[in-house]
Amino acid sequence: MQVVKNSGRLFVCTDLHGNIRTLHKMLNKVGFDVTQDLLVNCGDLVDRGPDSAGTLKFFLYDKTGAYLTVRGNHDQFLADFANKAEPSGNWVYFNGGVWALNEERHVLKTYAEDVLKLPVHLSVDFHGNRYAFVH
Repeated sequence: MQVVKNSGRLFVCTDLHGNIRTLHKMLNKVGFDVTQDLLVNCGDLVDRGPDSAGTLKFFLYDKTGAYLTVRGNHDQFLADFANKAEPSGNWVYFNGGVWALNEERHVLKTYAEDVLKLPVHLSVDFHGNRYAFVH
């Protein structure tokens, strides 16, 4: 996936792991403007933090175009888990996926489908410079 951006500022973060509220606080502190700025997350939206589902929804269903993300290994763990006939595995108990046990199966399947649509790499042409992002 390639994006061209010639205005505003470019921000990068990674490994949010369900900490969407912290991200919002930081973006407010720097005056992030969704009409001008761009934030690229380098994967791992879910696990370990307090709001994996909220973090996923924020990035997967953003309508502003100001927030982009690539797929991280924890995002892939979610997709793999949700697509198993009988979900189980190390991800849930050893990698922070316990939150998924509180989600309805059809919701997890939808998240999994949408996570699999995320690119594994992204390039941004920003003010004449090209930046590449992977997890």
